[in-house]
Amino acid sequence: MLKSRLLRGCLVAAALSGILLSAAAASAGENEDINFAKRLRRDGMYVAAAEEFMRFIEKYPQSALRPEALFAAGESYLQAGKANDALAAYEKFIEQYPRDERACLARLQRGRVLKALKRYREAADEFLMIPEESPACPVYDQALLEAGDCLISMGDSEGGSKVLRRLIAERKDSELIARARYTLAVALESTGRDLEAESVLGEVVSMYPRSPMRALALLRLGERALARGDYARAEGHFRTVEREFKDAPLPEKATLGIIDIHAKRGNVEGILDESERFLAAYRVSESRPRVMRGAVDAAWRLKKYDRALVLIDSLAASPAAADTAGELLLIGGRILLDQGETVQALARVSEMRSRFPLSPFMKDALVLEGDIRDRAGAPLEAARLYNLALMGAIDARERVRLCARLADISAEKLADTLSALRYHAIVVAEDRDGSAAEESLFKGSLLRERTGDLEGAGRGYEEIAGRFPDGARAREARDRLQWLAVRPRYTETVSQALARIAAWDAAPAHRNLETGAILVEDARDAEAATPLLEGALAGALPDSLRAKGSYYLGRSRLMRAALADSRGEDGAAERAKGLDLLRETMQKYVGLRWAERAHRAWIEGRAPAMTEAERIVRIEEYLAAYGSGSGRWWALARKAEWLMPRASAGDTASARAALGAALAVRDGNAPPSEKKQASYIAASLLRARGDHAAAARAYEAFVAAYPDDPRIAAMLFDLGESLLMQRDYAGAFAAYDRCIARSPGRLLVERCEIRKGDCLFYQGKYAESADIFSMFAAAYPESDLVPEAVYREALARERMGDDRRAEEIVGDLAGRSGVPPAIKTRSLAWLGTRYAERRDWAKARPLLVELAAAERTAANLVLAAEASLGAGDYRAAEKGFSDALGLSGADTCRAVAGRAKAYLRLQDAGAYAADARTLSARCAAGGALAGILLEKGRMEAEAGRCEEAARSLEELQRNHPGSEESGEAYFYLALCDLKRGGYQEASDKLSRFIQASPRSAILPEAYFKLAAAQYGAGNLNLAARNYALAAESSKDGELVYTARKNLGRVHQQLEQWSDAAATWQKLAEDYPERDGIVEVLFDLGFAYNQAGRNELAYDVYRRIPDVATDEEQQGRAHYWAGMSLKSLQRYDEAIREFLRVPYLRTGGMWGVTSKLEAASCYELAGDLAQAKVIYDGVLAAHGASSDWGRVASDALRRIGERQAGGGTQAPAPDKKE
Repeated sequence: MLKSRLLRGCLVAAALSGILLSAAAASAGENEDINFAKRLRRDGMYVAAAEEFMRFIEKYPQSALRPEALFAAGESYLQAGKANDALAAYEKFIEQYPRDERACLARLQRGRVLKALKRYREAADEFLMIPEESPACPVYDQALLEAGDCLISMGDSEGGSKVLRRLIAERKDSELIARARYTLAVALESTGRDLEAESVLGEVVSMYPRSPMRALALLRLGERALARGDYARAEGHFRTVEREFKDAPLPEKATLGIIDIHAKRGNVEGILDESERFLAAYRVSESRPRVMRGAVDAAWRLKKYDRALVLIDSLAASPAAADTAGELLLIGGRILLDQGETVQALARVSEMRSRFPLSPFMKDALVLEGDIRDRAGAPLEAARLYNLALMGAIDARERVRLCARLADISAEKLADTLSALRYHAIVVAEDRDGSAAEESLFKGSLLRERTGDLEGAGRGYEEIAGRFPDGARAREARDRLQWLAVRPRYTETVSQALARIAAWDAAPAHRNLETGAILVEDARDAEAATPLLEGALAGALPDSLRAKGSYYLGRSRLMRAALADSRGEDGAAERAKGLDLLRETMQKYVGLRWAERAHRAWIEGRAPAMTEAERIVRIEEYLAAYGSGSGRWWALARKAEWLMPRASAGDTASARAALGAALAVRDGNAPPSEKKQASYIAASLLRARGDHAAAARAYEAFVAAYPDDPRIAAMLFDLGESLLMQRDYAGAFAAYDRCIARSPGRLLVERCEIRKGDCLFYQGKYAESADIFSMFAAAYPESDLVPEAVYREALARERMGDDRRAEEIVGDLAGRSGVPPAIKTRSLAWLGTRYAERRDWAKARPLLVELAAAERTAANLVLAAEASLGAGDYRAAEKGFSDALGLSGADTCRAVAGRAKAYLRLQDAGAYAADARTLSARCAAGGALAGILLEKGRMEAEAGRCEEAARSLEELQRNHPGSEESGEAYFYLALCDLKRGGYQEASDKLSRFIQASPRSAILPEAYFKLAAAQYGAGNLNLAARNYALAAESSKDGELVYTARKNLGRVHQQLEQWSDAAATWQKLAEDYPERDGIVEVLFDLGFAYNQAGRNELAYDVYRRIPDVATDEEQQGRAHYWAGMSLKSLQRYDEAIREFLRVPYLRTGGMWGVTSKLEAASCYELAGDLAQAKVIYDGVLAAHGASSDWGRVASDALRRIGERQAGGGTQAPAPDKKE
């Protein structure tokens, strides 16, 4: 690579150089020797040629051909790739023949060699010496371009930019300017000056329509647009390159860019189409493997399997894409598997495993072969392969996927339930996302259910319902729980109890009763229990046992009804029998505990068919009868539970009653199951009631008491919400983190992440908050909450003071498709209102018009109409206000006042008068009338009709004293005073306006006008103060710039040089690309000079030539740089600055004055001879009668006197100088 670079440089230099000496002047021996060396070089024997050229130099030290031989030696070494020898030869040539025209070519070649060696600093120094030493050198332009490139390569983009700007300024007609501009843009990009870089790239595109640099600039612009998501603009740039440029590799790069656009957009069809077009057009491109791989993926995703396989085989056959690890064989195997070709897929995987036993993709091969074996009907072999894959290092998500697959295979194909449950348990423990955990919980619970572990199955379903309440399996899990509730459950304890009863020596009716009770209560086997209980009741039983039998038979019939329902049968008749029996029991056996229990069971059985109100009535009836018994805990818990829906809907009485019931159970000696549920309900009700402190304590207590409850994750989120409402933001943040640690479903995780950002926001940690919201979109790109996160990031950026970024974010959100309507309208309202508040109607109007179209409310129509009024579209404003008045909820006074202003502008006196009358009749107490009077006075003031304006505005102040409009009237009255030259009167009115309207949108403008009035009145200190306030308070860049510029001028007039310098410095930093900024830099340098800070002044002036727009500015900059150095007594540097000026088109004054200053510096430095030369030249050019001639004559006389006095030393400089 190095040799090829050096060779290209050598050929360029050879083309530029000519043989300057005639061979005829040399002897025959010299000619023979040098021709021999040339023939060696011609034949490609570069090292031998170089050695012959060097021998020639030693053999003929006085030869006229010696310079040619030494230069040719360097070229030969360069062609041979012997960089150090070439450097030495070129350096020797430069030292021995500095005036030879090829010396600058030798230096260029030295620079190129050093550049190829990546010794960029040395290379840049070599290149930069060419314009200094050889301004007529034919490679002057190339040297500056190469120097800039080297400085950029070494990381000195600022220095590189200066050199390139110099080339652009000095050599406007050079053919290298296009490349220089392009390289400058690259340098600007690397320093973060993106807008300026884009501007320079745009210049390259427009100024050089036929240059390849136009194509490179278009490609760069396309890449930048692609990076910021502006796909339409990026594609436009790339398509232009394809259309206009045919030379490789430009259109090839453009097509690659178009493929990247489709990839970013997720347009798989587009990726495949453009990739195939690329592959057809560029058959030898280095990018073919990458493009072909992308095309394979696209064809595969589109299920174009045959096309994908053809591309795979082509890719494998490509030498540039050697498959050294078997990856292509694996991809082909996956595609064949998806196509259903398991035999061919297995063949490819087997080949891969055989040919590449040490491949890093071996684990993937095991997994793929497992998938193939499974599909081919060999589940045992598939399971073996999956387990082998799990033994190695494996990605966490892939591990979860494989364990889930192994669980399915074990359960469905190998009948290995224990292994299936083990794999499901791994998935539940390790899945951080939640979806796989939910699925494994459900499948594992089904397996437990089928094997008779109904308790384990129930726990699994309960965990799904609590941990993933909105999950895909939540509804099914709840259904399974209901099903389990009526399924028989025979445990060892049940069997032992039944055995004991069978051994009783008791009447059959008694044994049947006890057996039936156990079958209902413990085994839940209603089918077996019902005939036994019926038989018991048919026998002789005392009332207490008959009551018990009736109770259990009633429950048994309800259980049979539920079983029938679960099987899809009609259980209504059986349910009616059970309810009748329970009602009969509770009525017939009052006073017995079985009557109380029957009452409970009857309410539970009837509850699904009852209304909410009826349920509460029945509960109250129960409490009235049994409120002192242990059953009250059940009744209070149900009451709280059944009141929850009405409480959640905002029914205060229901919420109060539910909370009272729940707290009674929670704080009483209720059974654990009732107490737990009541604790959960109480916490939710406390939060709903707004008692967030108590709710937070309740949530914490629940989490501590029941850490394994599946609802804990959701409760931790609710805890965070309660703490958030208490403004305990750190505690809330921790609660959300604890929720995430529980691995709930993704939706809950996303909500927690959003809330964590909110917590940081409310703590004032806006930067951290913005980071969380910004990262949310990257972490959860498919989430419905992404727009919400983006909007909240904008709010955080706003609080950070980064208004520009906040407005960019919301502007992008407002213009993005697919954003939820609520976020869209909030974005439009936020941004549109911000623009409207600062009266930037051009930006506010389209946003507010779109807002009104999206959400057609009276308020939004008024906002849009006000923006149209401000933007000058008075007819649209009139229509908008009229439309708003036709909708309910309209602010009539505001809308009519706005319409009256529109009529004023439209000069529709009749309509205006009608609206004014309406306002007088209906809105006299508000500010509507004041608003239209203000608008009228404003119109008259702006039109210069000051007497009419004064009448209107004085009427406003008289009729509406103290109103906001009354205060603003002073502003427009002041405008008239300013037009008449009444600065003091204007100042008084503007001061009163500022005092009366401290939050007015036009406050910055008022400060500006007040400053202007005070300046006109000669009050410079007050003017400075108010220009500063105008700049600080305004968001209008134009006003800020002008205010600061005026402030700097005032500070200079007041000779407040440090303040002036600070003002100019701020302007230069904030507006680096603005027209006229060069003059600001001059002002900054001048202020530093006057403040005695000449070093800083010099630093400013020396930067101006790189950004100057013409040579006059360059000359002035060099002049003032010289003056600053002269003040610092750095005379040698000052002389160099002064002597640059006469060679620039700066006008006679600057050029001659600079020569005189240079001569003065020579005097001060003691070089009287050089000073005399300059003075003589000025005198000869301008004559002794000119001002310059008189200065030169005086100086020459002074020098003569010094020399006559026997000394050549200049006197010490005057202190003032």
